[in-house]
Amino acid sequence: MENDEGFEPIATFNGTAKIGQVMGGIQALTLTPQDLSSPTSMQMALTRIMDSIAKLSTTQPQKKWVAEIRFTDGMGNAVSFAVDLGPMPPLEAREYKARVIVELMTTGQSGEPALK
Repeated sequence: MENDEGFEPIATFNGTAKIGQVMGGIQALTLTPQDLSSPTSMQMALTRIMDSIAKLSTTQPQKKWVAEIRFTDGMGNAVSFAVDLGPMPPLEAREYKARVIVELMTTGQSGEPALK
């Protein structure tokens, strides 16, 4: 079943979505397993977090709504990503069912989609 843009659905995954608010400016903050590997690494990670919070205190924080989507991929791995919902009003529930559709499109030498 190919759509009009040349993309063909390859897989559909069902999961969950958790809706919540985040402050603008700190959404890029991440902790990795390496940040927890030693006391020094943990201190460096905490310093990054404190620097981000200090920067927020000098600017007007902007809240926005996000959906954290979680599902299990075709190889059994847990996958999580966020979707920015913008400054929308809060929804009734905090958790929803989610569906992720993967579509692929390859192009031939002529630039036309090669998937058929």
